[in-house]
Amino acid sequence: MEGRRLLLVLDALNEAPFAEMVTDEALELIAVAACYPWCKVILSTRQEWLSLWAGKMGAQEKSRLEELRPWLYVVEQPGEHMQQKGPPVLTLEPFSAEQAAEVYRRYQAHAGHPIDGKRIPACRGAWETLIKPTRELLTNPLYLHLFMEAFRRSGRRGR
Repeated sequence: MEGRRLLLVLDALNEAPFAEMVTDEALELIAVAACYPWCKVILSTRQEWLSLWAGKMGAQEKSRLEELRPWLYVVEQPGEHMQQKGPPVLTLEPFSAEQAAEVYRRYQAHAGHPIDGKRIPACRGAWETLIKPTRELLTNPLYLHLFMEAFRRSGRRGR
């Protein structure tokens, strides 16, 4: 269907039983998904895992991250030299409970308004009606956004 998108979120790769193999396979998935503009893949891992994983590569082994860099989202750091590129990471610190509630309410206040041609999603249910475990999960910025996307037309209570 036209206008449809697929977003795959692979969370906690570093916690997989064979984390190196899973990471390699996830990077291969990114290479395949790069052929399809409607498909995006998000890999979630602890940042220190990237250093450990890179350290396990052999001296002659080429970095898979560098091979895929043209298709990865990379935040440019101020003053970063062209030859010395930073890791392809976006660090998301968790919200406090108060911050999560405020962001949730901002989503609702701006629901339906377009940004870059896409309407802002929002669950209609009040923050206070969400059960505590759901509110705790929503302190993760990615989870909060995905929750708003998933329940954009409902007053779900997070049960």
